[in-house]
Amino acid sequence: MKKKISLACAALALVLNLSGNVSAAENAEVSLLGTEPKNPVCVLMKFTDDTRFQNLDTSDRLSENLMVKLLQSGKFNLQDHQEYVDGDMEKLLFEDNYQPLLDGRAAIEQGDFNAVFESPSFSDTSAQSLATANVGQIVAPAVTARIGAEQNAEYLIQGTVQDIGIGTWQDEDFNMGMNFAGSLLESFAGPWGGIIGNIMKSSNRAETGFGILADVRIIKAATGEVVWNKRVYEKAGDAQLQVSWFSQGSREASAKAYDKTIEKVSDKITKDLLDDMKAQKLFQ
Repeated sequence: MKKKISLACAALALVLNLSGNVSAAENAEVSLLGTEPKNPVCVLMKFTDDTRFQNLDTSDRLSENLMVKLLQSGKFNLQDHQEYVDGDMEKLLFEDNYQPLLDGRAAIEQGDFNAVFESPSFSDTSAQSLATANVGQIVAPAVTARIGAEQNAEYLIQGTVQDIGIGTWQDEDFNMGMNFAGSLLESFAGPWGGIIGNIMKSSNRAETGFGILADVRIIKAATGEVVWNKRVYEKAGDAQLQVSWFSQGSREASAKAYDKTIEKVSDKITKDLLDDMKAQKLFQ
């Protein structure tokens, strides 16, 4: 009898032990499944403004707006930075290349052109400038590595404002729709339809505002290699409506339109980054 009880107790203990192991394994599996690997630490550099409209502070405004978008997405490991890194990266690159530039000039003066064309800056993988750096090219590793070490970041997100424009563009969909509807009224709605149709056909809707062209790239800090880049163009404006003698809206670009353009550029950059991360084209 005692032997049977002992065997029963041993069997129960074995079942409980196995159950505990299964439960622990399940918990470990859930824990592993529920934990997403963190993306590498990134730091956002202040945008460089290569336009003649630097008094608009587009680089600051765009950097601030993009930082907010990246933080709100919750997908970027920005090391809890609440601000972008306020430093002129192009100036840093120029300072890094200043001595080689002087050495190159001295070599040319002595007739030694090989010293210039055999320098690292003339290799096929070296970017000739920050604004033109493409995927696979190298941007001053000494500078990028220093920034990465200072910011404790593996990657630098850097952008260049290439162009800013102001203009007026037609709302083609609206204008074509009004023209089509006006033609129908003229043809099938009698005399009054002809009058109203003519007014509709003469109506015009346009927008006046800003357009911004920007390049964005991600640079691996340790090596200076550009691993991702995109060109983004967005425009936004205020509407003007002209219907016969009646008009509404201004033909002058407004601060509101400028803010809206900054917002659209930031949204597009963030979307492109998130799309490529989701498609596993980034940080692999």
